[in-house]
Amino acid sequence: MEAAWSGSLALVRLLLAFGGDTEPTGHSHFSGGIKVNGPWLDAAGWADARGHAETAEHLRRWAQAPPEVRQRLAARARATAKAAAKAANPTPPSSYSPSSSSSSSASSSFGPSPLAQDFLAH
Repeated sequence: MEAAWSGSLALVRLLLAFGGDTEPTGHSHFSGGIKVNGPWLDAAGWADARGHAETAEHLRRWAQAPPEVRQRLAARARATAKAAAKAANPTPPSSYSPSSSSSSSASSSFGPSPLAQDFLAH
């Protein structure tokens, strides 16, 4: 709901691709302290309440799509994210040797982080 509340369509898409749920509801927003009198709102409702119509519409379309369509779109989004992570974290050049470096921090600046390595492995 946080991404929907803020109107971040890119983050909403990423979260949905990685299994985000559009159904949970809430009566307040943690960081803004917003209280709503009346029914609790789901992610699309929070996006609407904050004036983020495009984000709300995307959430509603996603929730209405058949499961096989959501799975196919999510797989494509995960593949795109994986490729982008790999491109953003190049491996060190073949001539690079961490043992020849005088600074231990230099060796940690090349390649993906342990978290990114775990993600890329799956």
